[in-house]
Amino acid sequence: MTPSIDQFRIAYTLICVFCIQLNAIAQIPVHYKFDVTKGINSNVVYDVVFDSVGFLWLTTEEGLMRFDGNTFKSFVYTDNKYRAGSSIQIDQNGRVWYQSFDGNIFFWKMIR
Repeated sequence: MTPSIDQFRIAYTLICVFCIQLNAIAQIPVHYKFDVTKGINSNVVYDVVFDSVGFLWLTTEEGLMRFDGNTFKSFVYTDNKYRAGSSIQIDQNGRVWYQSFDGNIFFWKMIR
């Protein structure tokens, strides 16, 4: 006895549904929560940017921070009255530019 067209359609539909479900399961998003207990200096983040090396740069209430995937490092000018700011930009020379909320503009040369 040979299978009918309807049996092929049912089998094809079941295979397609199974493959779609596998794809949907593989697309579960992953997210991480970082707070002061994980090393970041503030729970308030104003701006975020990735550089060409893969570092994540953040501006927080306490100034500029860099995240390498494991640890946070803080970059703060001690004579600056306001540390909080935004507007992180990275130029073609590898400098990270940062503007504090009091209008001061700073840059750090990235060491590769």
